[in-house]
Amino acid sequence: MELSSRLHAVQHRPPISDVKIIMHVEDDPVVLDSVRTLLLAHQLAVVSVPDGEAAVRAVQLEGVRPDLLIVDFHLGPGMNGTDVAECIMRLVQYPLPIVLLTGDAPNAYIPWTTKAPVWLLPKPVDPRLLVAAIGPLTDFARAVRPLTMPSGDSIETD
Repeated sequence: MELSSRLHAVQHRPPISDVKIIMHVEDDPVVLDSVRTLLLAHQLAVVSVPDGEAAVRAVQLEGVRPDLLIVDFHLGPGMNGTDVAECIMRLVQYPLPIVLLTGDAPNAYIPWTTKAPVWLLPKPVDPRLLVAAIGPLTDFARAVRPLTMPSGDSIETD
């Protein structure tokens, strides 16, 4: 399914204020589809993309504004999960909770952010644990976003 088709499905849901959007970045098609199916089965809005470049395009060109980023650390050639997370946070300009998935936790490094939680979650992922964390993480994102938007009123934590 093309990115525009996936985005079309998300864009025709209730207004963004009512829907929390999860962006999932994964280069393994089986894992990408499995996580997407899991999230959709729990009535969650998800934008699934196969690499960092597609994630950046979704934000820049399609206007996707995720409330949570679930990203694989090892994404093959190009950007790794940390690069993707840092790039997306710069683009959206608000705190974005990140779940960094990896089968190689000792060699993964986390994205640099002081304003949002980052969770390094080893693979294989327990689906119950992942789904249970989504509500609190997206609630956090929505609670702090108005306080940190680039309006001159942001609270510095550094």
